[in-house]
Amino acid sequence: MADRLRRTVKRMKFIVVPILAVLVLAGCAGPTDDAATSPAAPASTPASASTQTVTPSATPAPTAAPSSATPTEGPADASSATCDNLLDPATIEKFEASGAALSDNKKEDTYPFGDFAKYGGVVCVWGAKLNVTTAFAYGPITDEQAAKQQKKLDKTASKTGPNENGGTYYEVPGGEAGEADSQIFVFSPKGYWAWSFDNGGGAVIEEVVANAPVFY
Repeated sequence: MADRLRRTVKRMKFIVVPILAVLVLAGCAGPTDDAATSPAAPASTPASASTQTVTPSATPAPTAAPSSATPTEGPADASSATCDNLLDPATIEKFEASGAALSDNKKEDTYPFGDFAKYGGVVCVWGAKLNVTTAFAYGPITDEQAAKQQKKLDKTASKTGPNENGGTYYEVPGGEAGEADSQIFVFSPKGYWAWSFDNGGGAVIEEVVANAPVFY
């Protein structure tokens, strides 16, 4: 009996010892991390920025520079003058009421009709039949021409001026009754001259100067 007990205990030692060894080894092993550590995923490569096509704005057309040319004064400006627009409408009505009309008799072979025509001016004669009611003229004149005309007038006319506008007047007095009325010449500092003869005390010449396309 005793032998059987000793043999049973001895067998249990052979069974228990291996089991304890397994338990000891299991307890020493650390916890197993089943999740494999994966390397960090590379940062996503940023999408390349789309290349924007920049369309150049249309180049504005160059603005034309304002012309530096100054308006030309001279015959081109005086060319719009006529026998009708150099006098006031009321004055023309008065002439027509008296029976006067524009005459074709310009006497361009006499002074100063011929000179006004030669310099590119306009000459006007209002009259009834052979009687001249008034005559007047207007046009451009150069400095040289003006000096020549004024030298001629210095011999027979009285000179006044320059006035506040720079105009110089010459008056040629009329003769006895029945002869020509007084003549008045006006020279503008801008290169124009005018003339008239009438018995209106210079009223016609002032209308011509006032209505001229260019004078002062």
